[in-house]
Amino acid sequence: MNTLSNRPFVKMNGLGNEIVVVDMRTAPDAISAEAARAVAEVDRRRCDYIERMLIDAGVARPLAATRTQLLYWAYLGAALSRSKLAGARLDRAVAELKRIGLGE
Repeated sequence: MNTLSNRPFVKMNGLGNEIVVVDMRTAPDAISAEAARAVAEVDRRRCDYIERMLIDAGVARPLAATRTQLLYWAYLGAALSRSKLAGARLDRAVAELKRIGLGE
């Protein structure tokens, strides 16, 4: 992660998880292989966790992999969005994501 340490960043909170968004657009150089590996490792760990929860809840492995990707994209979108949901709207969104994830 040293590659990312001197880059501009924003710390955000998405669905109770803290995330850091590093702005690589202003970097004069391309994203290094080390930085790309670090980000891919974070994505992999998060997706493995989500997939394991879905499988433990009874979702078949191939379907769990597909739903994991969709749920992870939803998580990233929520975490990066400037418009935050709260109250009943948040409850409805979480219930819908649960329905999609578990197929209820």
